[in-house]
Amino acid sequence: MYALFVKVNLKPECVEAYLAAVIALDARGSLGNETGCLRFDVIRDEADPSRIYLYEVYADKAAFEAHGQTAHIARFRETIKDMVTGPSDIVRGWSQFPPDAEWRKQEIGG
Repeated sequence: MYALFVKVNLKPECVEAYLAAVIALDARGSLGNETGCLRFDVIRDEADPSRIYLYEVYADKAAFEAHGQTAHIARFRETIKDMVTGPSDIVRGWSQFPPDAEWRKQEIGG
């Protein structure tokens, strides 16, 4: 599985709006509309509440590349463009555990 860990730094006054957008447009949009998106976690830093981490897992690199071309990601990027303080730090790699055969698509609740 292809995985990303993304660190996003936000303007403090934009945190709540960013969280609403990342959950509705990016996380739910990805899990709900992309068969290749298996997991999408949104984490708020305890020590710095204006720092958000995203953990995303895709079936493969092609699924991640397709993710970047979706309409919901275009809407998300436009929505948050003035909320961030700079470029995101992104770590990309291959999941080592659980084994690929044990991955299941993350279920999203209401």
